[in-house]
Amino acid sequence: MINTTAICDYVGIPYNLDGINPSEGFNCWSFVCYWYQQQLNIELPMYYLPTNNKRLFARLIKNETVRGWFNPVNTPSYGAVVLMARGKVACHVGLFVGGGVLHCIENVGVCWQSPDKVEQIGLKIQG
Repeated sequence: MINTTAICDYVGIPYNLDGINPSEGFNCWSFVCYWYQQQLNIELPMYYLPTNNKRLFARLIKNETVRGWFNPVNTPSYGAVVLMARGKVACHVGLFVGGGVLHCIENVGVCWQSPDKVEQIGLKIQG
């Protein structure tokens, strides 16, 4: 059964590059960290870096993959961190919830999208 609260409580929160909570808004990583803390009581490391710098953010994701924070899977489970790429480089993260991706996008804010819709906006789910 899908916990719709895990989706509905967050959809519509605005994007804010420096935001770390619902009243400020979020960037993609700060949203993932906040959701994990609220829904799963798990603290993920918070990074204060310019996520609008896609190359730097991609390097961070690659480093965390090497350290074991991210492990590619064929079929994500509920709450899995989903890495997404524009081109070949992962530069965006979200959450696998309710058969789709819950993520925070610049100029949109937090939204839920089916995997097909994610691809339509130019992001490729990498795992």
